[in-house]
Amino acid sequence: MEWLLTTIEKLSETDSTSIRRWYTNA
Repeated sequence: MEWLLTTIEKLSETDSTSIRRWYTNA
């Protein structure tokens, strides 16, 4: 589950706009 922790860390470092873009492309 380390990938999940890594993803959470990346999301925490990303602004909401980039998160929205990443979520939309996912």
